[in-house]
Amino acid sequence: MDHRSRSLGGDAAWFRTDLAVYSKPSQFKLHDWLQLALCCGDYILHDLFPMYPERMGALYSLFAVVREVVNCTSVAGDDDDDDDKLARLRVQLLEAVCLCEVHLPCTELSVLFHVLIHFPDCIHRWNSIRNFWCFWTERYKLPSQR
Repeated sequence: MDHRSRSLGGDAAWFRTDLAVYSKPSQFKLHDWLQLALCCGDYILHDLFPMYPERMGALYSLFAVVREVVNCTSVAGDDDDDDDKLARLRVQLLEAVCLCEVHLPCTELSVLFHVLIHFPDCIHRWNSIRNFWCFWTERYKLPSQR
């Protein structure tokens, strides 16, 4: 996996140089994880679990739903189509998270998996994940930093 992720590097807008998805995941920033989930995850994770195809299925379902979440928007107001779209997205998210919890080792699960299931509600409230998705410490600035 590290060799594959390093081979993608070279363009900061695509995938930064020397990122090692397996041995140094702490170097990844949000953009890097999104690129992994949206574009190059299939390449990097290909044949990761040859003896456990259900694990790959869980990862691919998670990637698919993350793509849906990133592209989903909600129009303010009482739009029934919007509510149906978000309800379907909520079910897709729940199914993907459940697949990951069932098939992936406990060491690979994070509390952030739980946060995913709240994204449809946040999209309904703020229109797009781009309007709310960042960590509290990234939004908060100390008075001395303003």
